[in-house]
Amino acid sequence: MQIVKRQRGETLEVAVAGRLDAHWAEQLSLELSAVVRGRVRRIVVDLGKVDFLSSAGIRVLLQQAKQAKAFGGTFRVANPAPPVKTVLALAGL
Repeated sequence: MQIVKRQRGETLEVAVAGRLDAHWAEQLSLELSAVVRGRVRRIVVDLGKVDFLSSAGIRVLLQQAKQAKAFGGTFRVANPAPPVKTVLALAGL
């Protein structure tokens, strides 16, 4: 899995590529936690190049969204690849 962060104005875009499975979920959690703790107000996670999303990956996204909201920020998932979009829809997200 690859994680690339880009600042775009007041928004931090976090682009993820590869498999977001149980093996890589912890790494993404650490990266996003650091961003949220840094009090970034707007976070967008681009999943356009993620080809697999597990329940562990979903858990990380939900946890970080909750943390961002607690700090008064926003957290969005953008551009999910078709298989990821299906998993998110099946999970009710």
